[in-house]
Formats: sequence, C-alpha cells, structure tokens
Amino acid sequence: MDTQPYGVDAKGSWEWLRFASQLPAKPFQFTAQSTNKLVYKGRCILREITGLNNNATGGTLTLLDGEDTTGTIAGTQGYAASSQFSHSFASFGILMEIGCFLVPGGQSLTGTVALVPLWEYNITPPGE
Repeated sequence: MDTQPYGVDAKGSWEWLRFASQLPAKPFQFTAQSTNKLVYKGRCILREITGLNNNATGGTLTLLDGEDTTGTIAGTQGYAASSQFSHSFASFGILMEIGCFLVPGGQSLTGTVALVPLWEYNITPPGE
C-alpha cells in the first residue's frame, strides 16, 4: 500500500507559485542576533526583511537559500549605524528551495524575515 499523498502535484508550476506568492507572509523573528541563524528550514518565498541596528557601526546582512553558509545568496541588505532597515524582495518575492539562512554581518541585529512557507504537495496545508 502506498503511503504517499495522492492528488495533482503542482508545486513547481508557475501558476501555483504566482498564487502562493500572493499569500500572506509569516513573520520569523530574530532578536539580538549577532551569529548566523537558520530562520526557516524548507521551501518558502522570501518577501521582506526589516530590522534594527543599535550598534555604532553599519554592515551588510545576507540571506541565503540553504541551511548554512554554503547556501546561494538570495538577497542582501545594507544597514547604517544606529538605524532601522527594510527591504522588499521583488513583487512576487524570491523562491527559496532549501531554507532561509541569516548572516547578520557581525552586528547584533533585531528584526523580522517575512516568508511564505510552502508545502510539498498542493493537498497539504502550509506549514505541515
């Protein structure tokens, strides 16, 4: 007996991804993060990054598609000393196939990564 879900698998179709990119994003918070962090493991759409740098120097935050520093760069965001930052990623977001990994650039940052978690099959609710 096959234990796999049955139905039409549309997870890679452009129509389905266009629909998924319009779903509400879920916030994934990081607080006083000065070291690398796996924000989300799994397939998702990166929509936005917002944050606060309370340090006396600026830097660059990098988001990678992966589970560690060997992932592919999905986006970067520069930030100034003692300032807030925010960046939206394209009108439909950026598809992350493996996960979202945060590299804060040596500063202690607080903020939120807005992601749309995706599912493996179109008959499974998001996040399961």
